[in-house]
Amino acid sequence: MSEPHPLTRRELLQRAALAAGGGALAATGLAQTMSPTQSSKLPTRPFGETGRSVCMLALGTGHLARDRSLDEAADVVRHALDAGITYIDTAPQYKSEKHVGKGIAGRRKGLFLATKTLRRDYDGAMRDLEQSLHLLGTDHLELWQVHSIGVSRRTGQEELALLHKPDGVMKAIRKVKEQGVADLVGFTGHINPDYMLHILQADDLDFDTMLFVISAALARKKQHGWEDRLLPAGRKKNLGLIAMKVYGGGAAVGQGADKASPAELLHYVWDRGIPVANVGLYSKKHVDAAVAACKAYAAKSRSGKKSPGGGGLPPAHDLALRERFRDIRLPFEQPDYHDGRPGGVA
Repeated sequence: MSEPHPLTRRELLQRAALAAGGGALAATGLAQTMSPTQSSKLPTRPFGETGRSVCMLALGTGHLARDRSLDEAADVVRHALDAGITYIDTAPQYKSEKHVGKGIAGRRKGLFLATKTLRRDYDGAMRDLEQSLHLLGTDHLELWQVHSIGVSRRTGQEELALLHKPDGVMKAIRKVKEQGVADLVGFTGHINPDYMLHILQADDLDFDTMLFVISAALARKKQHGWEDRLLPAGRKKNLGLIAMKVYGGGAAVGQGADKASPAELLHYVWDRGIPVANVGLYSKKHVDAAVAACKAYAAKSRSGKKSPGGGGLPPAHDLALRERFRDIRLPFEQPDYHDGRPGGVA
């Protein structure tokens, strides 16, 4: 079997333009004429040792395209940009890249745009990338990620073996970073922290970032794996760390004895020194609540009432918060869960 031909950046863009009918890329965002104003931007944090600082709140888009039109979804994206969110996370499985692309059209400048590939082979990953660039209306990503370590019931060792294949996804990841199509590369997972540790401990994979589960809504035994073991390991590797499932897949946020406010759940994550909380925000109301929580947290930090970074035992409030979720069933912990399927805010 012959080795796949590595696509150059020019070839990637030519293919994307051809698929778009020749001129759609320029029409959907490459002009980069607008960016969020400095006054509207949300606070940032250093992103590991990537040399970048990133917005503390990321717009997750796992269910953005569900039960709403293209225009309605794009309007939510534009509202998030207007509110100061500059980090947007998507993936082919979410079916939302087209919606994000329309929402950021003409406003690409200054954004941190992240997408993923679920494929573990070189050719498949490169096809994903071509399609993502086309749908997002860009020639460049700030972050491209290997999506969902442990998907399809693969173990950590099986995933590691796939990542080490000569013509696997890591060949695509490295090539895309070398060619400057993506600034950073990372991996994601919410299935098992041990699987993530397998990947993290492989020194030859050269990842810059890790997107993983951190949430007050997790049962304590689950937090032991994600929060007590994986988080310190990621920090030791100086990766850019991104929290997901902050709202417990939507099951933990709201009113009631077993619920919490967006601010409580977001502050829990930021108190642990994680630079970015990636949250599914699928309405203007969701966006506004999360943005208000981010601004309130920044104000507390500036006043000295809250010191980000944490360490040691969690404060009494956090322990009480955890107790609310003792018996809660989280959607992403169920055996039949897959990213992009029905659910609420995440």
